[in-house]
Amino acid sequence: MKNHILLLLLALSACSAETTADIQNMTASSPAHTHLNYTVEQKNLLAQAEKGDVDAQYFLAQSLFETADPTRIKESDFYHWMKKAADNGHEVAQNILADMAADGMSSQETADEFAPNGTQKIMDEIKLLEKQTPVDYLKIIGKLQQAATLQNYMALSDLTVIYGMEENATVYGVKTNPLTACTLALYNNHLYGDVNKGHLDLYCNGEKLTKAQFKQAEQFSEMLIKHPNRLSELW
Repeated sequence: MKNHILLLLLALSACSAETTADIQNMTASSPAHTHLNYTVEQKNLLAQAEKGDVDAQYFLAQSLFETADPTRIKESDFYHWMKKAADNGHEVAQNILADMAADGMSSQETADEFAPNGTQKIMDEIKLLEKQTPVDYLKIIGKLQQAATLQNYMALSDLTVIYGMEENATVYGVKTNPLTACTLALYNNHLYGDVNKGHLDLYCNGEKLTKAQFKQAEQFSEMLIKHPNRLSELW
């Protein structure tokens, strides 16, 4: 599955730097229920995509790849818009979906790889919490932190976006912390390879952190491989 996702990354790498950099958050106006917000650029793409613009559909899907839950890929906004683009004749989108179909991994196999240590149950609980009114964001972030400590890919990815973006941090009742966001991105990368490469580019660049801070994040993320329970020191 990791190799398959890396193939997807290569296929998606044609997107512009601006589009890649906007893999930050998601919005409730999208077809699938999500708990993060779209960026301004993604909202603009969404408006064009909903009008049937095939390129906008494809670029929107591109920008949503890293925030798509690999254990529920067909429920994601990424898959929704990639399929729209493919159905409307976009050749690259068609190739990506063909690669996904050829991979043929079961949902259980995917969960075993990206949701280890029984964390799929925690992520399922989060999905139920997201559907409640009002949404208990503090409870959700607590469960995300629990799943991340157990090395769940999607929890680490979500927390990267939450701590890395002021809008999301405010919603979840935490403080924006670029050092935490970069450390989480690096740790996720250590665990799962370049599946989250865009997060590294976005949250660990020189505009977000000094060289000293990056080194600190790098050292802490490497230590977490042997001592995952120390992840709680970031909260």
